[in-house]
Amino acid sequence: MMWIGDMPVISKLMCMTGHNAYLGCRFCYLKGVYSEKSRHVYFLCFMLRTSNITDFDPKELPKRTGNNFLNDISKIINETNRTIRLSYIKKTGINGCSILFELKSIKFPQSFPIDIMHLFIENISINMFKHWNEAYFKDQLLNNE
Repeated sequence: MMWIGDMPVISKLMCMTGHNAYLGCRFCYLKGVYSEKSRHVYFLCFMLRTSNITDFDPKELPKRTGNNFLNDISKIINETNRTIRLSYIKKTGINGCSILFELKSIKFPQSFPIDIMHLFIENISINMFKHWNEAYFKDQLLNNE
């Protein structure tokens, strides 16, 4: 089943590389770090000492704008050298021009919702279930409040 906030669908509509890419966020330029052990890309604001990536202030992440999208897309589309084009795709997280840029009512990236799994389900549903069943706190007096 697919809903409007489904990450892979939104990424494809926006012509982005996806949420498992190094630059997978639609809203900022936070760069992911690949873990050999778990074979997954993680997004850390405070980088490992072995990383050559600088730390990010979570309150001041480098935001993507509609103009950023257009500039990144023009670099990719206008590049004739395949190797350089692939490096732009890896560097920007964008792999082409979305047909949705034709619609004047759509603003990149603000018009695309954050998916429901990351907003509500991941890591929250377990805690909400405990709270509703009065088992969130170890102290039963707090649960009764």
